[in-house]
Amino acid sequence: MMYKVTSYRKLATLLLLNVGLMTILKPAMAGFSLQAAGPLTDQNTEIQVIDSTNRSSSVQWVPDTKIKLADFYQAKSLSFYIKAEDAQKSSLNIKLDCGRECSGQLNIEPWLTVHSDTGWHHLSIPVNCFNHPEAQTDWPRPTLTFERIGNAKVFLKDISMSEKVTTNYACTEPELRAITPAPLNTYWAKSWWKQRHQQKLLEKINIDPELILIGDSITHGWERKGKAVWQHWFADIKTLNLGFSGDRTENVLWRLQNGEVDGLNPELVVIMIGTNNTGHRMEAPEYIAKGIEQIVRELKKRLPESQILLLDIFPRGEEPNHAMRVNNAKTNARLNELGKKYDLLRANFNPAFLNNDQTLSKEIMPDWLHPNEKGYQIWATKLAPYFKKYLAD
Repeated sequence: MMYKVTSYRKLATLLLLNVGLMTILKPAMAGFSLQAAGPLTDQNTEIQVIDSTNRSSSVQWVPDTKIKLADFYQAKSLSFYIKAEDAQKSSLNIKLDCGRECSGQLNIEPWLTVHSDTGWHHLSIPVNCFNHPEAQTDWPRPTLTFERIGNAKVFLKDISMSEKVTTNYACTEPELRAITPAPLNTYWAKSWWKQRHQQKLLEKINIDPELILIGDSITHGWERKGKAVWQHWFADIKTLNLGFSGDRTENVLWRLQNGEVDGLNPELVVIMIGTNNTGHRMEAPEYIAKGIEQIVRELKKRLPESQILLLDIFPRGEEPNHAMRVNNAKTNARLNELGKKYDLLRANFNPAFLNNDQTLSKEIMPDWLHPNEKGYQIWATKLAPYFKKYLAD
């Protein structure tokens, strides 16, 4: 099966979105496929360039007819030609709209980096790379989006879906991504992430911490915007901050399996992780929760005498119906059962950050994600009773 169209009509207007420029192309006939005649050249087929003048921009294909998500999943592969220029500091995320608050996503940054400035390449990606447990197979007109982050110029053409099984791209299955340990290898983290890991391996020896904080940029922020607040409230606590900006659950797993807590015996470990699983790839809540569970299992194995305080993922997005806020909330709903299973301490500090109408104020989180000093002040007041109770005087 191949969905074919002989031409696309390009909308004259570029729509300005929060993420940058998005060009929306709508096929004149059924399906997703751009077909070109003759050998592959820059002249003989329509080419869509993902704009390189904005840090984030995307191109989107929307079927005109009654194509449903089931039609996409019946295919075996998504194929297209791609050429990238100056892509060493860029990533490309491919998103399949799979229903309300559902997005099957695949980031091909490693491939993009290796093949930058090497001309045209043909990619054939297994459709199961976009699987999502909440996919609604009757979802009409599923949108396919290519989103470029960074400064690369990306050319795409001849996009098609096929029943042919032959592919030349291997992905980690979506249900395994959050539980497969991996360093954070995205372009903006390469210069510091492993260096920070090495620093923490040395720091833990010097500190012999009674408290360990584990998380992403929000926890990392105690060393930045929250530093003065921490010094005011908790300066006397021997603390190892293992918050790493950008981390998802699989990155924390890698760090734990590579020595960050080995040989330690803290009284308390505080964990908050998962918002980047949502933000980077809109991962299914059940997959994120499994990633968090794997982290808990690692900690129970490596720090058997320590108390573990598992926090709900903080709210994000201004409005309560923001898709990423909703995804985090669905993940949080699974954490109480996890707490019971592993005898964890549990806490939900989220109401303290929200207005009465459940909106999130920029006075607390200016980007509706990361706390400022006022936000860290709120967090400190919530943590203090736990530290008083579970840390020795």
